[in-house]
Amino acid sequence: MHKIVVLLFALVAAQYSTAQKYNPVANPAAIVTIGKVRFTVLTERVIRIEYSPDTVFNDMPTITFQNRNLPVPVFETKNENGHLLITTSFLTLDYTLNTGNFNRKNLRIEYKDSGSNFTWNPGTTDKQNLKGTTRTLDGTSGKFSYQTMKKIKLEEGIISRSGWALVDDSQKPTFDNSEWPWVQNSATAVNTDWYFFGYGSDYKAALFDFTSISGKISLPPKFAFGVWYSRYYQYTEQDFKDIVAGYEKHGLPLDVLVIDMDWHMTKTSAPEAFSKFNPQPDGWTGFSWSKKYFPDYAGFLTWTNEKNIQTCLNLHPASGVQAHENSYSRFAKAMNFDTTGCRPIEFDITSKQFAKNYFDVLLHPYEKAGVDFWWLDWQQYSNTKLKGVNPTFYLNYVHFSDMQRQGKRPLIFTAMAGWATSAIKLVLAAMFL
Repeated sequence: MHKIVVLLFALVAAQYSTAQKYNPVANPAAIVTIGKVRFTVLTERVIRIEYSPDTVFNDMPTITFQNRNLPVPVFETKNENGHLLITTSFLTLDYTLNTGNFNRKNLRIEYKDSGSNFTWNPGTTDKQNLKGTTRTLDGTSGKFSYQTMKKIKLEEGIISRSGWALVDDSQKPTFDNSEWPWVQNSATAVNTDWYFFGYGSDYKAALFDFTSISGKISLPPKFAFGVWYSRYYQYTEQDFKDIVAGYEKHGLPLDVLVIDMDWHMTKTSAPEAFSKFNPQPDGWTGFSWSKKYFPDYAGFLTWTNEKNIQTCLNLHPASGVQAHENSYSRFAKAMNFDTTGCRPIEFDITSKQFAKNYFDVLLHPYEKAGVDFWWLDWQQYSNTKLKGVNPTFYLNYVHFSDMQRQGKRPLIFTAMAGWATSAIKLVLAAMFL
């Protein structure tokens, strides 16, 4: 079933900053290292907690946290009676020295402000977490899957009535330091890497601290706050022109046309393109315009530009570049791919070579013709070739950063992408506090 995508994600899915340069290496003045443990006081409410059996700690950005070089908060460090004590204006961390990796007995953090006071230990269950979201709403109705009738499992979020949250960043993939930062396997596969957030009921502070470390949420372009038209239907270019005419007739604004998957060839619109292959290609994935519905797509995009209407096209790219695509031969040549048997070219967004050709061969020509941004409608798979890299997350990243590299103000229309979604919920919470 075609899923419904909440517009909210389009507006604030930008976990990746467009302007500010981040530094993953914390200020040395914020770091306390003793043997195999390292603590980084990132803010007065957030402490990074690390254990490394070989004393090699990670200073590379991860897919969750990019910026650890923050203004050093006021804190005090003491080493007394075999205990390391780190105290800020809100937190007191107590670690028993020379006792190895963290557990309930050797680590505790006390939080105290004018309104709340609690103690946290490793392994504590957060029963009051307000949760984030779930990866997909396909096959769901309300709180339940209508296929299994089991309750949807929501992921943990930052905001909790318990007043704290723990983000486990251990073994998370990191980014390299290339011109276009690219994901790679973590070099510290056995380390413990936690981020403890203690904020009581100050949810705005939690939001501020989280986005300071993970990356500020970019302000979308003005048109994104306007009127969008989106419906899963086999519209022709003339249908869209008639829809726009209707808005104009009634004096209604229209800023964005979301053109669903039938902009490209499908088994319905171009059965002859699919029937000559065995097995037949997947009709959900596609990069070639449907001549049945859009006989002059370039002219249509010129027309939307003249109307000052932004166009957003749907993508289900999971099945890769298939043999029926107009660009199949060019893409295969760019990838040095053997086309014997007309095999599909596997979608591998974590491959930098694939990603560059994905944009240069498939998408950038359409952007030059007038496509403004993309609806990344990926729900087919949950893993990539790199452990811990969600394809939705990374597809979001490469699209957003590709627009940034082109000097555009980035915007993507997308679905859940892990901790980015928690940031989205935090934005909403801050709006109503």
